[in-house]
Amino acid sequence: MPPVTETADDAVTPVRDFATAHEATFESAYTRWSPLVYTFALRSLGRVADAEDVTCDVFLEGWRDADAVDDPSALPSWLIDIARARVEHFRSVREAHQGMPVEVPPGDAFLGDHLIVADQIASLEPEAQRAIRLALADGLSHQQIAARLRLPRGTVKHHLQTGLDRLRGGNAEDDATWVSPPHADRDELAVKALGEPTFSKLDRAHLASCEQCATYLRELTAAVKEGRRAISVSILVRPSARVWDAIAAELHAPQPEPAAGDKAPRMSGRRFLVTVAIALVIAIIIVVGGILGWNALAPQ
Repeated sequence: MPPVTETADDAVTPVRDFATAHEATFESAYTRWSPLVYTFALRSLGRVADAEDVTCDVFLEGWRDADAVDDPSALPSWLIDIARARVEHFRSVREAHQGMPVEVPPGDAFLGDHLIVADQIASLEPEAQRAIRLALADGLSHQQIAARLRLPRGTVKHHLQTGLDRLRGGNAEDDATWVSPPHADRDELAVKALGEPTFSKLDRAHLASCEQCATYLRELTAAVKEGRRAISVSILVRPSARVWDAIAAELHAPQPEPAAGDKAPRMSGRRFLVTVAIALVIAIIIVVGGILGWNALAPQ
């Protein structure tokens, strides 16, 4: 997973990777975001082949329509929206074949949001990941986490703050504008958002007089609630290498010129490979059949 974003310029890199015409950088974007899309499709549809098709479709559409998103923070939601539309298409096709409604997994309406949170956790440094998982999933205090991971308490507090800040959508500009004092220490606010320790009279007085600190605490508390709801689906699955191979094959394939005002027709990456394979098999059968027929008709 990539390191924590440090600069405003780095923050737009995933969007640039989608918008670029270079396959290498697009592959980098695929590597970063494909577990999110594939896990969503797999949990929604339950079939590996269908999830692979959805993942192909999402990233090919992302390659074609990347100028539709220019806010880096919106990219995961944009991808999930595309994936959700493709999942609904697959369900409708399956219903048409089966003649009955397809069972939708419980909690499906919130699956995309929960997986985005899971992806944000997975993008943290490994040590911070372990700390935030122990806090959200196991309910451990920062002292217990420090003992479990054999880390200084201050380091654990900072890991927890980093993780919760990522979940609330924080960025480098927040770090630059936050000065303590007069503001409260953000690491201390993070452990308070997690429910420990209790607020002192001094803490309450400061929060009552400082809107910026009070807002930050509310946002961290909301991040804790969302993180605890999402932690049960926090394992993201990376798709097979054949999914990228299928996408790359379609990127290299010649595309028909679209009519004026129309989008060029396309098939999913996996279907493209299957079509080519079928065509080759048919060609081989025709050639072999022709040879056998000629030999049968030839004078002995």
